[in-house]
Amino acid sequence: MQEKIAFFIAISKKWGINVSCNKSPPLRMPAINGRNKGIGFQLPRHRENSDRTVRFGGAETKGGHTMRVKEETEIVPISPDAPFYFHCGPEVPCFNACCGDLNQYLSPYDVLRLKKNLGVSSPVFLDTCTVRHEGPRSGLPVVSLRPKNTPEMACPFVTDQGCRVYADRPASCRMYPIMRMAARDRSTGTIREEYMLMREPHCHGFSSGRPITVNAWMADQGLIPYNAANDDFLRVLGVKRRDCPGILPQPLSDRIFTALYDSDRFAETIAGCRYDNDEAYLRDAYEYVIGCLQQHEK
Repeated sequence: MQEKIAFFIAISKKWGINVSCNKSPPLRMPAINGRNKGIGFQLPRHRENSDRTVRFGGAETKGGHTMRVKEETEIVPISPDAPFYFHCGPEVPCFNACCGDLNQYLSPYDVLRLKKNLGVSSPVFLDTCTVRHEGPRSGLPVVSLRPKNTPEMACPFVTDQGCRVYADRPASCRMYPIMRMAARDRSTGTIREEYMLMREPHCHGFSSGRPITVNAWMADQGLIPYNAANDDFLRVLGVKRRDCPGILPQPLSDRIFTALYDSDRFAETIAGCRYDNDEAYLRDAYEYVIGCLQQHEK
């Protein structure tokens, strides 16, 4: 039986990760704001009064979400072996443009990589660089990057020269302009994935670059460990949807938040050990969260 759960990676640098825990038919084109009962898709919450058009494979949907510009974004399916042209760097006119107006959610693996890059503890990173939310669809605690307190709402790590945490940038930055959707088969654990190519009006990156396939892009951008960690997280989402739907009690939500994002505190107060690698920590954290959800159901 396929567990029809979609985990979105890198819809854009602004849109980040979105999780849907709905049952659905096989993966298909996403819907605006998850109104399609299949795969959920959430547009970012920006500032005021826009009527931006988003085109999904030729079908347009308008309104309901605040965007800064009234332009069109095109999202089309692309196969893993299909080539596309894209390049980003200081020589591209729009360099750093998509690092503003930020609404970027982070995965547990994103948090691990970023706090290590900055050389700070997980409590310090979470307190200074993120904002905590309750996932409106998953019901799980999630974190997003805290933007700079400027009108541009820029990423806290962006500089005029580019990203100061580039080696450990989040999956959503690495994936762009590709977006990835994955579903996990509950009985076999098999991951099925589909990809789409997103063309945003402001982006000039499609005007240059060498042809590269989606699979090659995944490897070139260092996404293999990110995808593996995020795919494993689908197990948590499956248990949450099946055994513990809806909003969680605050004490349980706090424990899950600690396990998923506050790795140093989890190691010290819950696991009672130090972790030598990220994979071991994430394995234990996910199993702990699954156990908490199953115990709560009982």
